Amino acid sequence: MILHLQYKSYKKSMEILSKTIRKNGFSYEQVCRNEFAAVYAQMVGGLIIAYEVFEIRQQKEGSATMGGVEIQFKEKELFPGDNEFGKTAWSVKNKDKAIQMFNGLKVGWNKEQES
Repeated sequence: MILHLQYKSYKKSMEILSKTIRKNGFSYEQVCRNEFAAVYAQMVGGLIIAYEVFEIRQQKEGSATMGGVEIQFKEKELFPGDNEFGKTAWSVKNKDKAIQMFNGLKVGWNKEQES
């Protein structure tokens, strides 16, 4: 069973993470989140195989020129990429452990600040 916890959107213009995501051949369904972190159930064929716990990163609005073409980027929240796991994202098999990790994430935590 997936439990959806709601939170109040903190920035109306920012695109927030979808409650369901398809990525790398997996389906993800949001279990819980707050303004700074989220837990998604990772599924294959409708069966939960793991839980992804991560700090929510944000893409700023802006533009870049690629191949002579200007590309516009909208402000949005980002699902973690593979290189973020072990740093600001974790994959765990146990839902209780995932929720414990989620609850332990500090508001605005930054690894460099702890050094």
